[in-house]
Amino acid sequence: MVFSQEQTRVVRRPSCDMIGLAKSFTKANHNHKMWSSGCPSRECMEILDFPPVFRPVVLREVQDAFARACGAAAEVGAGALFWVGRFDRVDLAVVLEPEAPLRHARTCFYAGMNALADAIAAYAPPEAPVSFSWPDRVMLDGALVGGGRLGCPPSSAEDVPPDWLVFGATLRRVSMGPEEPGWRPTLASLEEVGVELGDHGAFVARFARFFLLALHEWTELGPEAALRRYVPRLGGQASAAAIGGPAQGRWTEGRLADALEKPSWLEGDLAGWL
Repeated sequence: MVFSQEQTRVVRRPSCDMIGLAKSFTKANHNHKMWSSGCPSRECMEILDFPPVFRPVVLREVQDAFARACGAAAEVGAGALFWVGRFDRVDLAVVLEPEAPLRHARTCFYAGMNALADAIAAYAPPEAPVSFSWPDRVMLDGALVGGGRLGCPPSSAEDVPPDWLVFGATLRRVSMGPEEPGWRPTLASLEEVGVELGDHGAFVARFARFFLLALHEWTELGPEAALRRYVPRLGGQASAAAIGGPAQGRWTEGRLADALEKPSWLEGDLAGWL
């Protein structure tokens, strides 16, 4: 396989053992049930250039990638990458198996958000910058286009490694409702702000490559490295003051845990918009 430039920093050894991706090579040969919803052929995976530590699982349009990944995580293991082949939105989720206590492992959420932003930015015009609204909203040119989320077993203790984590993301690709486009100026689709993703699988593969790099950085350099890349994208928020810092422990402990309990981009008035 020819590795893209996005992968070259980790070709020697993807140092992602803390989130279990090293195990995914053996898991792939022992979890045949995970392919029941459909799986790209080996040739397709090579064309899309998925990093070999990920095992893509393509779901039908009516399915939910995050819910499916959380439900199957214990069986399929680290590296399973679920995505839904929908026309109107991007819906993906990745299973991880951290070796660190949940309190620390949760901060890999920032790595996932960075990877998602980098993948979008590769398609976005320069005049439409990608930004965040803490902790989980993805903004494009100032409008909400989707968000990320993090799941773990409900009984997980903060000071013990969780059996699994799932990073999920959903993006509105095109507007489909009768009152759109532009019926709510604070919401948008990728298409409305000039982002044409083209092939769905190619975007998911690009995200996977960026995520592998981000997890490598998170593992080798610590959460601070992921946070340093995350904070500048907070847009109009008060930068690090919006989330605290290592001295306060707020981004490694309770505040992030509370903030990720429910996706803010699906709460309140935003319920049902995506």
